[in-house]
Amino acid sequence: MEGLRIISERFSTRINLIVDYDKGEFHPIGKDSAYRIWAYVDPVDGTIKVAGLGNDLERGVYRLGNDGGWGVGLALTEPTDKGIGDLVIKDFVHSAIVDGNPSHNPYAPDHAFTFSEDGQIRTGCHLSGDASIKPVYNSTQENLGQGVVVFDAF
Repeated sequence: MEGLRIISERFSTRINLIVDYDKGEFHPIGKDSAYRIWAYVDPVDGTIKVAGLGNDLERGVYRLGNDGGWGVGLALTEPTDKGIGDLVIKDFVHSAIVDGNPSHNPYAPDHAFTFSEDGQIRTGCHLSGDASIKPVYNSTQENLGQGVVVFDAF
């Protein structure tokens, strides 16, 4: 939440963190503004580990999910005057997925993100220990026989 507060201050725009889309519930972050940035945050597969769900430390119960892949996904809109019920998937043009438990020997991006640049949507990534942005492209394959399927821990 601290990161979203900083973004809100930097852009002088309220961020509405969507809590329950179906119920229209959101948590406002920052000062009210004419436009707002809508945000979704999702801890992927690490909910038990990150949030401590079901832990009872007084009784010595510590639930630990798989200690493998977990991370956090974040999606943001551009500043908009749309209400929560007017949002569509394509409104979320900025996103990031951060691996909470990167591999010792990186073989795939553990920090991927999308951003808007010069009116174009771009996707980039970082490998652990490498601060440079590497472009990520959609596959040009047209059928599964030409593609490679990778098990995704998320």
